Amino acid sequence: HSFPTRRSSDLVRRIALPLAGITFAVDADDAPAAFAAFPDDARAPSYGLGVRRLDFDALLVDAVRAQPSATVLEGAGARGLLRRDGGAVTGLATDVGAIDARVVVAADGLRSRLRAALGLGRPRRHGAAERDSRIGLRAHLGVAALPFGPRVRVVIGRALEYYVTPLSSTELQLAVLGAPAAFARAGLSAATFHDHLRAHPRLDPLLADAAMLDRPLGAGPFRQPVAGVVTDGALLVGDAAGYVDAITGEGIGAALRQGLAAGEAIWAACAGAGMRSRAPLSAAALAPYRRAHAAIVRDGDRLTELVLLLARHPWLARRAIASLARRPAVLQHLLRVHAGAPLSSVPLRDWALLVAG
Repeated sequence: HSFPTRRSSDLVRRIALPLAGITFAVDADDAPAAFAAFPDDARAPSYGLGVRRLDFDALLVDAVRAQPSATVLEGAGARGLLRRDGGAVTGLATDVGAIDARVVVAADGLRSRLRAALGLGRPRRHGAAERDSRIGLRAHLGVAALPFGPRVRVVIGRALEYYVTPLSSTELQLAVLGAPAAFARAGLSAATFHDHLRAHPRLDPLLADAAMLDRPLGAGPFRQPVAGVVTDGALLVGDAAGYVDAITGEGIGAALRQGLAAGEAIWAACAGAGMRSRAPLSAAALAPYRRAHAAIVRDGDRLTELVLLLARHPWLARRAIASLARRPAVLQHLLRVHAGAPLSSVPLRDWALLVAG
């Protein structure tokens, strides 16, 4: 229950590159670019952190392993759910045998098999599947110097978006997002990733001497609606708990906040039902997590839908970015929402300025 978040954060800072802010640009020669520093307030420090995901994951695992009440089983896959006669989840069948549990936390990612086994997935609305179907491809590149400095850069094109995130003074991650049809029209795949970048009129001059450090990996489709995040004996956390899109890049932050909320809800439910009991925690006992999860993702999901709307209409994106370029304070307000501030904290005047161009 007392996960050492501050200590873990300090460890991440030691290996991560501080990022000053983020720039949004339209994929055109004469396009405006809007930059804003990360906001400095009580909700978040005035910088981001660029770090490889595997390095970040290793730090989290080490932090959990250091807890006397935790047991870490690496390389042990979950085979399926254990249930009692009434249907409540009572644990997991794994590669190392059955593990009984009062509650199973399913945090197995975007295409969660445990979510499907729990019956918590929800089909996408009829007619929305093609519109909402988006995928991504990413790779790490070695560079002599960071092309944009210690800043994230997002380039929004007519069909594809490009995300450049520095991870060190000589390494960055480049991700491409869009609809499968857009990838097909561009001839973009893991095999053609490097050639695609070299042919890009605005990225090639900056990345011409970059070296591919790994094979590009893909993910998607991104949108994963859920029917709920709790059931008798189990709950969902992170991408497994529903996902809109990677376009705002907030998956890790939201997942960590959900994990903390899940821990608090489980602790309270166990205390309420009795620590000596071995009975599965009911969905009713886990209801506080359902409410906490909704509060965590609500405004972030709405902001993601807004950015997706801009991405689907390049002329609207150009107008919005031109407006943000003249008014970086408005972009800072939106970044605060990304860091956990309520969407209502963005003044109505900012919304008017955003669409006015």
